[in-house]
Amino acid sequence: MSYEELKKILMNYGWRNGVTVPQLILKHQKCDLALAMEIFYISDGYGFFLNSNSGSSDWLQFISRLFGDIVAGKYPSTGNHYRNPLTDAQKDKMRENGIPEIFLSDI
Repeated sequence: MSYEELKKILMNYGWRNGVTVPQLILKHQKCDLALAMEIFYISDGYGFFLNSNSGSSDWLQFISRLFGDIVAGKYPSTGNHYRNPLTDAQKDKMRENGIPEIFLSDI
C-alpha cells in the first residue's frame, strides 16, 4: 500500500467507527511523521492538550499513545508535509503550557 493510499483511507474514514483503522495506518511501514501528525490532529489532538474529557477511554488511550510515540521519535520525517492546523494564538497558549514544539510546527 502506498503513502497516498494510506492518506486516502484516512480522509475517508468515519471516526465514529473507533480507532482500529487509524491504529493500523500508524503501524504501517509507510507511516511517517507528517501522517502521524495528521492523525493526531484529526483525532482531536487539540482537545487532548486542553484535557478535554469529552472522548471515550479508547480515544484517550489512542491519543495518549500517539502523543508519546511522536515525542519519542517513532515516526520518521520523510519529506512529506503537514501544515499544523492551530492558530498562532493557540500555538502561543500551547507553548505557555509546555507542549513540545513538534506539535506546534509545520512538518
